[in-house]
Amino acid sequence: MKDYRLERLTLRNFKGVVDFQLDAQAGDRKVRGDNATGKTTIRDAIFWLATGKDSAGRSNFEVKTLKPSGEAKHGMEHEVIGVFVGDDGTDDSRLTLQRTYHEDWRKKRGQAEKEFTGHTTEYVINEVPVQKKEFDAVVAETLGAEFELRLLMDPEYFSDGLAWKNRRGLLVEVCGDVSDDDVLASSDKLSDLGPLLDGVSPEAVRAAGSDRCDALRRQLAAAKGKTNKTLEQIPVRIDEVTRELSTFEDVDVEALTTRKKDVDEGLDALYEQRQGLAFGGAVAGARATLSEAESALQQATTTARGERDDASQEVYVKLAGARALFDAANLKVGRREGSLRDHTGAVDVTVREIESLTIVRDAIESGEYKGDATCPACGQDLPEDQVDEARGKFNAQKASKLRATDDALERERIALEAIKVSVTEAQQSLDEARQARDDASESKMALAIEYNEAGAKEFEVPAELQTAVDEAASALEAARGSSEGAQADVDVKITTAGEERDAIAQQLAQAERREHTAGRIKELERTKQRLGAQYEEYERQLYMTEEFVRRKVALLEGRINERFTIAHFKLFDEQVQGGLVECCETTVNGVPFGTNLNHGARVLVGLEIIDVLQRHFDKRLPVIVDQAESITTLPPMDCQMIRLVVDADARELTVSEVGDEWRDEDGLHANRGRPERKVGA
Repeated sequence: MKDYRLERLTLRNFKGVVDFQLDAQAGDRKVRGDNATGKTTIRDAIFWLATGKDSAGRSNFEVKTLKPSGEAKHGMEHEVIGVFVGDDGTDDSRLTLQRTYHEDWRKKRGQAEKEFTGHTTEYVINEVPVQKKEFDAVVAETLGAEFELRLLMDPEYFSDGLAWKNRRGLLVEVCGDVSDDDVLASSDKLSDLGPLLDGVSPEAVRAAGSDRCDALRRQLAAAKGKTNKTLEQIPVRIDEVTRELSTFEDVDVEALTTRKKDVDEGLDALYEQRQGLAFGGAVAGARATLSEAESALQQATTTARGERDDASQEVYVKLAGARALFDAANLKVGRREGSLRDHTGAVDVTVREIESLTIVRDAIESGEYKGDATCPACGQDLPEDQVDEARGKFNAQKASKLRATDDALERERIALEAIKVSVTEAQQSLDEARQARDDASESKMALAIEYNEAGAKEFEVPAELQTAVDEAASALEAARGSSEGAQADVDVKITTAGEERDAIAQQLAQAERREHTAGRIKELERTKQRLGAQYEEYERQLYMTEEFVRRKVALLEGRINERFTIAHFKLFDEQVQGGLVECCETTVNGVPFGTNLNHGARVLVGLEIIDVLQRHFDKRLPVIVDQAESITTLPPMDCQMIRLVVDADARELTVSEVGDEWRDEDGLHANRGRPERKVGA
């Protein structure tokens, strides 16, 4: 087991302490002092050195020394140095930690005085400056992380500084958890709970944030609540349906059904009688005569309309042909106009070419020999025969160019005459095409007028056919008038029978709803019985989960508490209604740590917890006991102990060794008269 002890602690300008050295020499020490002399500051200094926080876990506490006015003193370095030694006490096991906090003052360019720009914390390990990350890593590797430091150095941190879930988790980690199988095997009452727990999904456990039993309990409670809510609604619904049932009249369904059949048969006979009155006898003959007259008129109308439409269609066919001829003529005009534009353009191009060639010929013809008559090398006149030879060559070239140009001009003039002939022919062809288009347009317009007149022409129907229709219609109206009285009597009978049939149908419908309502009441009663049994089963299963928790509580508390003599841990709180709520509270003889337990008992139980945790973490660190004057006896501890004692006679901090201690008959330490030796301050 690693054992780290404090050899020396030095404070400079830390909080209210200007300069102090605790020379512990790796042994137990007692620090005495009156109130406000700096005992708690020593405790804060140790934790600040290792973690950057005070003994209460605050990182924003005031490190600087304060003036009487409460204002911090500026321009000072605030420093804590701690020397720790390992198990063998050699130099190799010695660890020196130094943390320094100071203000930064800088003078900017152009300013006469320095300006405050912030704070800096410096870290040193074994006299070597390091970065914070390396400093923290070395502290964690040797003394331990902040969590371990506080657990192993502060007797009250476990019970007062940790959240109850963290306390519970650490106890289970130290002492071991109780498995579900162990709990199930502890009682026959839990025999049916195993399959239920196996049916809980991992997702449900994660959603509950605890274990399978808690997830199952939540599921059962939700299902029970839902079932109970439905059960509470069923009596209300039964009462509503029963009241609805009382509103229906009890009738003879069989007799009503027979009577409805007779009424339906009577109605069928009345409808047949009315049909005969409306469409039989004189009415039927008059209707047939009218139908024949209307048919003859319709046939004559169709024939006359067809003759008119045939004539119109014949003109339309001619009009379509004229339109096609016009479109073709118009297309030919377009092509002839394009051809004429092409030939006219060719004339312009040829004329410009002739003009260009004429200019070139004039330039050639006007050209004269301008050769040099002197030698360019010596400046003397050239011989006459050389000058004549040069002039002859020039005239020969000029004559050749004139012949070539004249040939080109002749070709272009011939081409121009041919193009002009083509232009004349194209113009004649265009004129002919335009005349043909105009002729086609006149023909198309004449046919269009003829087609419109043919379509608007009224067709004629023989007048005697319309007269026959009118006379037949009058005869039908006269026949109908003679049968209206008989039809009215039949209509009255039909109305009366229909009303009776509707009344019977309404009574039968109410009887059907009454039967359905009675069946609904029976269905609700069956549902009530089924849900009641289901509710009782949920209660039984919930009882098993509570019994499971109680059994687990007993097993877990027994396993944990057997590791301690003074401390007793309450892991569950039983509610008034009988339910259990998880917790983790340290108690001593039934007194909760956080309420009525006195300081001495808090320290004693804290030391016992530290003793167990030292074996768990396989590490011992110096334990700092504040207000140690309230404790008359201390348990034996293999680790170093620093006791902070209030002493009204000590106006400044005094450090002394702790005298011999041994176990008395009650298992507690007692100081037996060995004097305390002053070590130094």
